[in-house]
Amino acid sequence: MTRSGDTVRLWVDDAGQAASAPPGTPDIALNAIGLGTGAAGAVALAAGVALYARQRIVDARSARAWEREWESVEPRWSGRLRPGQGAGDD
Repeated sequence: MTRSGDTVRLWVDDAGQAASAPPGTPDIALNAIGLGTGAAGAVALAAGVALYARQRIVDARSARAWEREWESVEPRWSGRLRPGQGAGDD
């Protein structure tokens, strides 16, 4: 119960309408921690995706280079002839 002369806090918005109280320090701190954690997670996820994509590109290039090198080495190494190659055509 409010007695005559007691102070009553009343929050109003810019239009003079009743509004809820502004957030307190704990609410602001928790909000900041949540936003910081979310931002750090997003950066880590983006970095992980970029590293994964880069690794896939490097692996694909490496596999293509290995295939090209193997095409020239495999017939001599295995003793099998390439298509269109006859005996003594090394």
